[in-house]
Amino acid sequence: EAVSLTCDPETPDASYLWWMNGQSLPMTHSLKLSETNRTLFLLGVTKYTAGPYECEIQNPVSASRSDPVTLNLLRGRCQL
Repeated sequence: EAVSLTCDPETPDASYLWWMNGQSLPMTHSLKLSETNRTLFLLGVTKYTAGPYECEIQNPVSASRSDPVTLNLLRGRCQL
């Protein structure tokens, strides 16, 4: 299954970073970002992609990180 997570709000002049388990996400064949990095696509969810995800919005004046959203796998199915 595939899952997408979108970071809100959409802000002009902002950059978006994604974190899992408190570490920045390396892009792999199963993790892709939208053109603006605002949406994270998890392709082929497995036990290795389950866990807490956070997005960070940075602009020229400040930065803030979201509360974590946890992706769980239940009997082979994913749940947010």
